[in-house]
Order: sequence, then C-alpha cells, then structure tokens
Amino acid sequence: MESLKSQIKFIHEMETEELVEEAEEEARKTVKDAEEKAAQIREEKMQEIAEKLRDREASELAVTKLDGRKKILNLKSRLVEEAITKSVGKLKTIVEGGKIQYKASLKRLVVEGATKLKGTQFQILTNSRDKKVVKESLKELEKEISKLKGATVSLQISEESLNTLGGAMVQTRDKRQMFNDTLEARISWIRQEKIGEIFATLFKGEKE
Repeated sequence: MESLKSQIKFIHEMETEELVEEAEEEARKTVKDAEEKAAQIREEKMQEIAEKLRDREASELAVTKLDGRKKILNLKSRLVEEAITKSVGKLKTIVEGGKIQYKASLKRLVVEGATKLKGTQFQILTNSRDKKVVKESLKELEKEISKLKGATVSLQISEESLNTLGGAMVQTRDKRQMFNDTLEARISWIRQEKIGEIFATLFKGEKE
C-alpha cells in the first residue's frame, strides 16, 4: 500500500511539473506574441506617421509653389496692364494732337464698322472733335464702303456726340444694328482677346 501511495504521489508530482512547464511555456509564448504584435503595431504606426509627414510636406511644398506662381502671375499681369496703360497714353497724345496717322485710322474704323453691318444706309457717331474729319471725308468713305459692299452706300453723320477718346460708332439708320469701333471698345477688346499674345511678347522665353 505504501508503495502504491508513493507511486501515485510521484505521478502526481510529475503531472504537476508538466502542467507548470506547459503553463510557463504558454505564458512565454503569449508574452512573445504580445511583444511581436506590439512591435508590429509600433512599426505600422511609425510608417503611418512618416507617410502623413511626407504627405504634409509635399502638400505644403505644393502650396508654396502655387503661391509663388500666383505672385509671379500677378506681377506679370501688372506689368502687362502698365504696358497697355502706357500705350493708351501715347495713343491719347496722338489722337488729341490731330495727327495725320490718327485721321487715317479714324477713317479705317468707320469703313470697318460699316462693312461689318448689313444694309446700305448708315449713321456715324463720333466725339465732337472727330466730326469734322469724318465730314470732310464723307464722300470718300461712301465710295470706299460701296466698293467693298458691292452696293451704293449712304452715310450720315449723327448730330449726337459720343463721350469717347476717339474712333467711331456705326449704326444702321433704323438703329437695329450697331458696331462699336471707338478706341475704348478696341482697347477693351485687346484686353479680353489679345492678352495672351501680349504676355507671350513681353515674357518670351521665360519659364515659371
């Protein structure tokens, strides 16, 4: 009986030791897995933070470049506007000086206005200063426009005077059609339609 008790006790102690060892092994494994998982999470978090920082730096750099381009574009726009303003100033000097080159330009503007419209009966509006120039050239203008339109054209100078730097406005006698060829209208057209060409001319060969 004592021998049997001793054997049972021995077996019990052996099983207990194995259970303890298994428990310790399982605990070590659990700790190791936890440490590896924690390390993986830290690595993923660090990568995420690094990626966010790179994205932020790239975004800030892009914003900086965009701001730089905007400033350059604004400066160029001011320079173009200054160039146009200087040109308008020179044009005003020529117009108010009554130079021959302006008188020729005025007549071309009247011809252009009339040929852009349908019909043969037209009324010409100018500022008070330019009425005399148009009146002196009326027959010549009628002949030239008639030739271009292939029909006999009649021109009439309006008693109304325009508040304009120069140029002319041409309209049909019934006032249903009108072509604005005043200098202000031409300058506005240049600003809207030709600004790209002016940029290209002033800043030829430049890179942003």
